[in-house]
Amino acid sequence: MEVRLNDAIALKNARQRLKNKAEGNPSHIGLLNKAHLSRLFWPNNETTAPILMSRLLKDGKMFRPKWIRIICEEAEVDYNFIFGYPSEHDDDFKKLVN
Repeated sequence: MEVRLNDAIALKNARQRLKNKAEGNPSHIGLLNKAHLSRLFWPNNETTAPILMSRLLKDGKMFRPKWIRIICEEAEVDYNFIFGYPSEHDDDFKKLVN
């Protein structure tokens, strides 16, 4: 099963940019990226975390349940969105990202 990590990051960042614009903050404040997630997945391996994330994204088969929870919390989406099932976040994704 494919994990929609890139879509979750894109949605979080689109929402954050709108929030920053409304609050008058620079657009790059509070954005989510894969490097940040990799440090959350492998906190004791900061030097190898980007390599591990790259390998994880290439394979896509070895996502651990705790990583899915981290992605959902950081990106502010639900499990259905992450796994491609109908979700309340789908409309926002279509409006903000596509």
